[in-house]
Amino acid sequence: MPTFSAFYNISSMSLFQQPNYTDLRVHRSSREASLLNRISILDRRTYEIIETNGQITDMAYSPFIVTIEFPAMNEENTRLRKALEMHSSCKGTQTCRVINHSLIGTSDSKSLDSDKDRVSTWVIIFEFDDESYESIPLFKTWSETYDSFIIRKWKLYRGWKNTSI
Repeated sequence: MPTFSAFYNISSMSLFQQPNYTDLRVHRSSREASLLNRISILDRRTYEIIETNGQITDMAYSPFIVTIEFPAMNEENTRLRKALEMHSSCKGTQTCRVINHSLIGTSDSKSLDSDKDRVSTWVIIFEFDDESYESIPLFKTWSETYDSFIIRKWKLYRGWKNTSI
């Protein structure tokens, strides 16, 4: 289970082709290269935002993030999204579809291959002001019963506006 996650909103996929981005990989610092050689798994995913609801802004960051990954859009995950969005501490959601992903790391190749198969097509990212969302009955039920969905809870360490876009 991951212990760290980074989220970035970009204005266009073409940013990944620009020299100021591609040069970062060619000219890695020795510290970054050392980290990548030691890390168990680095899971990179690029998602397209399909829908945004609520008051998510570039200037304010909610301290509690919940991500729910699932293989396909359906009534059940739409019902959960709406139930969580109605909670008083929910500031907003982003429904996203995976565009591409990669896994690298020091784990054995069998482990990496099985992890690649587990990358879900969809993710909903929720921002909350507190952890009271855990008391929502539907959230509790989902957390305890659904195996095809991956629910992860994160606490925001730092947030800032991306100035490169």
